[in-house]
Amino acid sequence: MALTLYKILFFLYFLGTMGLSFSLQAKVPPKNKEPMNYDTCTSKGCHSNLKQKKYTHNPIEANGCNLCHNPIMGKHKFEFTSPPQEMCIVCHDSLDKSKFKKVGNSMVIEEESQSFSTHRISLKDFPPHIKRKILSWGLTLYDQDLTCLTCHNPHSSDKPRLIRPLKNQEDFEKPLCVTCHEEKTKTQNHPLKEDTCFQCHNFHQGMIQTPLLRIAKNRRDPICLQCHKEKTSIFNTKHDYFLWTDERKKEVSGFFDYPTPTTIRCELCHTIHHTKAQGSFLLTSKVSQEPHKVIALCTSCHHNEKAKSIPQIKYIFKHVPILFSSIPDPKTRKEITLKFFSTTGKRMRGTEEPFEFSCATCHNPHAWGKDYMRSFFLTNSTETMKFCSSCHGKEAKTLYSTFHDHKPKEPHE
Repeated sequence: MALTLYKILFFLYFLGTMGLSFSLQAKVPPKNKEPMNYDTCTSKGCHSNLKQKKYTHNPIEANGCNLCHNPIMGKHKFEFTSPPQEMCIVCHDSLDKSKFKKVGNSMVIEEESQSFSTHRISLKDFPPHIKRKILSWGLTLYDQDLTCLTCHNPHSSDKPRLIRPLKNQEDFEKPLCVTCHEEKTKTQNHPLKEDTCFQCHNFHQGMIQTPLLRIAKNRRDPICLQCHKEKTSIFNTKHDYFLWTDERKKEVSGFFDYPTPTTIRCELCHTIHHTKAQGSFLLTSKVSQEPHKVIALCTSCHHNEKAKSIPQIKYIFKHVPILFSSIPDPKTRKEITLKFFSTTGKRMRGTEEPFEFSCATCHNPHAWGKDYMRSFFLTNSTETMKFCSSCHGKEAKTLYSTFHDHKPKEPHE
C-alpha cells in the first residue's frame, strides 16, 4: 500500500516538472480594476487560445482588447464599446452603410475613388426558406439581423478572413453560397487552389456590374485574367464582345446560354458554372448538334445562316483523327505541336487516343495580329504547314487554304 502511494506521488511530481498543474478547483478569473493591463488577456491563461489559431485579428495580435471592449469594474465582465456593426466600421469604413446604395437589383459601395458591387447583407432581404436554413447553422444575430460578427470571428479563426465555423459543417464559404446558388456548383470542375467560392468572388467588394467577381491587381480586369494573362490578347479583336454592335449582340444571344447582360468578355464563350465541357468550360450551343464542344461553339456563329453579320465558312469538314500530336521541325528539330481537344473540350496531351482536329487546332480565338496571321485568328501558318506536310507533302498548302471548301463526305487524308 505504501509503495503504491509512493508511486502516485512520484507520478504527480513528474507531471509537475513537465509544466502541468492540477487543481481541485477551477481557476477564478481576476476581477477588473484600474489600471487595466490588457497585455495579460491573451498571455496569462484566460484567453490564450485566441492567439493559437491560424489567423488572428490585428487588434488581438496587438493586445488591443480595449478597442472593442469596456471593462465592468469589480467583475470579470466586458461590454462592447458600441454596437457590433458600428464598432467594425471604425476601421473597415468602406462598409459603412451610408456608402451603400442600390443600382438596379445590385447593392453598390461608393468610395471616393471607385465603386464596388457588394452582396445584400440584411436577413430581411432573403426569402423565408433561405432565412430558416441560415438560422439552422447556429449563427449569431444582432437585433434580429446579420452583421459582421455573424460571419466573422472578431478574435481569431482557422479560416481566412476570420470566417466562423458553421454548425455541423466542415466549411463555411460553400454552404453559405450554395444555400442560394446550389445550381452553380452542380457541374463546376474548375481547378481551384482552395475549394471556395471566394477565390473568384468577393462578398463585399466585387467588380461593378459583375456577379461579385474579384478584381485583378490592376484594379481594372476581372480575376479570370489574373491566372489567364495570355487571354488579354482578345482585347480589341473581332471576338471582343465589348466592341460588338447591339445588333450583333442581339443576334448571337439566340445561339448560346451566355448571361445577359454579359459583364466580362470571357462570358461570351466560357462559363465556370452550368457547363459539361471539360477543360475549356465552353458554353453549350442552342443551335448546333455537333458533338465536339469546340466545333459546336465556333460553328454556332460561323456556320449558321441566321448569323448574317458574322463571316461564314462553307462546310464543316472533319479531318480524320491522327495518332500523333507533334513533329520535329525538319531544320531546327524543335517540336511543332498543334492544339487538340477531345469531344468534351479537354486539351489532349500525351494520350494514346487518336487526336481530334477542331477549329482550335488551326485558330486561336483569343488572338488577332502580332505573332498570328492577320486574319481569321489563324495560328502560325508556317508551323502548321510543316505539320500538315509530314503527311500531305507538297499538297499540304493547297489542302490547308481550301480546308473549308471540302464537303464532309469528301476524303481528306
